[in-house]
Amino acid sequence: MVFLYVKDLREANGSASGPDSLLGALAFVHGTLGLPVHLETLRSSRVTGLSHLKLRERRPPQQGLVLSVPEVQWLETCACGEPTEYATLVAGALCFMLFARARHSDLDRAESIQQDWSSSGHTGFIECAALNPKQAKASARSNRLLPLVAPVQGVSEVCWAKGWIASRTAWNLVCSGSVTDSPLLPALAAAGHLLNCNLTSAETTQWIRSLLSQAPQAQPGRVLMFKSHGLKATLLSWGAKASLSLEDRTLLGYHSLGLSRSALTYSRDALSGPLRALCELLHQVKTGAFDPDSTRSGRWLQASATATVQDDAGGTKESAPESSSESSSESCHSSDTAQEEQVLLGTSHLLSLIASNQDFGLSLNSKTGVLHVLRHASDRFLCGRSCLSVNCSETIESTDSR
Repeated sequence: MVFLYVKDLREANGSASGPDSLLGALAFVHGTLGLPVHLETLRSSRVTGLSHLKLRERRPPQQGLVLSVPEVQWLETCACGEPTEYATLVAGALCFMLFARARHSDLDRAESIQQDWSSSGHTGFIECAALNPKQAKASARSNRLLPLVAPVQGVSEVCWAKGWIASRTAWNLVCSGSVTDSPLLPALAAAGHLLNCNLTSAETTQWIRSLLSQAPQAQPGRVLMFKSHGLKATLLSWGAKASLSLEDRTLLGYHSLGLSRSALTYSRDALSGPLRALCELLHQVKTGAFDPDSTRSGRWLQASATATVQDDAGGTKESAPESSSESSSESCHSSDTAQEEQVLLGTSHLLSLIASNQDFGLSLNSKTGVLHVLRHASDRFLCGRSCLSVNCSETIESTDSR
């Protein structure tokens, strides 16, 4: 009977996990209540095989989309709109969720809000304490306050945090202190006043799609795939693409480090280092040095100031100077430390060895001023780049006095 039932489930194109759930239920009943039939008789090989075949029909999990850099910049722009507009208030809260790597449920549990601005007023953090976050085990006896910290400066020229604070002030919401009666993402009543409750997760998703659909370069098909959890995943995804350490990304996502829990308890400010790394990442995105939306080969857009020189054996690599040996000697005299002088002197010595060899030549890049080492009768430099891919204004022969 069990075999016929599982076979019917498979032929009826039902749930992919239905037969496997049935086997789990049989094991549970056998362990708690007991069965007159032996468990191995019910869970025969053919029944187990059919359940495994049905599980293979399950669709692979699809992760939610993360926001691109222009979409994040558009949210920041919306957060700095007219303070009396409800859309501005919602956009500011969404920016806080994004830069604080927070879930929608974290905002529901928020207890207080604090502002930490630098003396210049251009940098700082906004912190909210969330009570009993999702990561907290139900068996924990004491309540936990999770600090949700967001940098005030994002990836655009405007400061989303100032816009959010101005909007909360215009709507008579608390900007510093307890937010028990002042939600971070308040719902709007039909009469036009705010309700003492947060928007639901579905309503938050609708607002995200509504705001992003108004962007100049909005793609309707892509916008409809966004969910509220994508705000938390955005910066964590950027950090992974920028090679932030796993420990920093774990702490930025407010996840447990297992054996390091005691160290976190006594550190008092374990987020200090990861937040500094996050601020540096946001600065690189803002200046264009790092593009998380690009492919692996084009994410780092800022060209390096030095070129690498690789020998024929493919072993060691040394730094090539940006100019000739004369400029290297001048830089050496202006160096402040003995270590810098040693590096520059070694580079000049390398160039002298190359210049004395009749088999090599030096090619100057007209744009970057970088010298490339070229073996005669070869179409590639020693660093591996093609001669055609580098715009060289002149070729310096080894016999040249320069």
